[in-house]
Amino acid sequence: MSSSFKSQKTKYKSGKNLENMCGHLKSRHELKKRIQNKLNSIVPCRKVQINSLLEILLTNQLPACIFLYGHTATGKTLVLSKLGEELNYAYARVNCIECYTPKLLFEQILFKFFGPSEGKSNDLWPCRRCDYMIDFVNILKQEADSHVMKKPLILVLDNCERLRDMDPNLLAAFIRLQECTLLNICVILVSCVAWDKFYSRSCFEMPVNTFFPQYTRDELLTLLMLNRDPEVTPEFYESYVKLVLGVCHRYCRSLVELQHVADVNFEKYCSPLEGGKTEASNIKKLWQNIKPYLEASVNGLYLSDTNTLAMSLGLPYFTKFMLIAAYLASYNPTSSDKRLFVKHHGKERKSNRIKKQPQLSRQLKPPDSFSFDRLLAIFYAIIDNKVGLTTSLLAQVSTLVQLKLLTQDNDDCLSTTYRCVIGLDFVKAIASEHGKAPTCPFKHDSVGNLIVLVGQCKDGMEP
Repeated sequence: MSSSFKSQKTKYKSGKNLENMCGHLKSRHELKKRIQNKLNSIVPCRKVQINSLLEILLTNQLPACIFLYGHTATGKTLVLSKLGEELNYAYARVNCIECYTPKLLFEQILFKFFGPSEGKSNDLWPCRRCDYMIDFVNILKQEADSHVMKKPLILVLDNCERLRDMDPNLLAAFIRLQECTLLNICVILVSCVAWDKFYSRSCFEMPVNTFFPQYTRDELLTLLMLNRDPEVTPEFYESYVKLVLGVCHRYCRSLVELQHVADVNFEKYCSPLEGGKTEASNIKKLWQNIKPYLEASVNGLYLSDTNTLAMSLGLPYFTKFMLIAAYLASYNPTSSDKRLFVKHHGKERKSNRIKKQPQLSRQLKPPDSFSFDRLLAIFYAIIDNKVGLTTSLLAQVSTLVQLKLLTQDNDDCLSTTYRCVIGLDFVKAIASEHGKAPTCPFKHDSVGNLIVLVGQCKDGMEP
């Protein structure tokens, strides 16, 4: 009797466990379907990627690492942020561009997961102090135990290609963070670079790869239609978006850039409708009106971000000239300073030398280092105002170094050298704020050096 009773009890327990397992799978399937339907409405045209991520993340044991890659403006960060809102997980996202040192990266991750440290909520820097990877692992385990975190943890490292410029073992440590901490944590690496470019001897574990392809033309049409003004009819705006894609899609597939072109030129597209000059159904006449503007916008693709960043820096007046002088010092040889920046530099001797082969453009070469004295000499050559050499003016150089616009080659106070790390489009955007023309005050001489039109700058650049 006892043996039969035990066997029946065992069968009952196994049947109950099976029933609980089926109920868990059913609830997980319902949760996945609900989240998938909601995300597909918020982030259209990414159904395959959302389904793939849900299959991976809706498990009892998360994978150690997931690698998301694809071109810019393909929905990687948006999909992950919406997933973090819907899943009942501890979620933290850190941008590796902002956290450019391991110390900042560790402290920001701990702050996103656990909030400010005890007793430091009112401090200017309320994060936990953490300098090394071993300290980060220990603090992460201690805080997870103290907070009794039964939830899985998801750590998103955006622009993770910047990790390659830090400690060589840092990337490998994040890939194996689950193994080091013994926590149910998943590290999601997000990048525009393929995984092949991350290969190193220390990174021998292959993460789960998820690719976000570029949007097709039909998908771009669907996404651009979401920005339609409610007062505009769908048929009218769709015809306009198709014209934009017909001109720009061949040269650009970035949703951000195409959206910018569509927003800038829409008023010009509607201008013939004012005063009853033409009807909304006359697509031919509307196309003839907007065609030159769209063709001109093609030349400005991918330049709006650079100009916007340059305008949004809010640098002081003389600091902008200091930055221009630094760029000229980095991309012009020292031997040409007298000829380029001094008005009365004497006559140029003609020589019967054999004409050399054209050299590589100076803009394709890395920036040269320059001394502080040379920077000041060029600064006073391109500015017309009589500026005294004050401590406020000298402090602008250190400000530019802190903003990562200049780099300091050495720490020697007597022979410090710098390099300018900004591009030509960036410095043109800064110069155009005070110049007469968008390209003022730059031109190239016969040798290929970028020079400043000193007289033109003095007339056009007034404080």
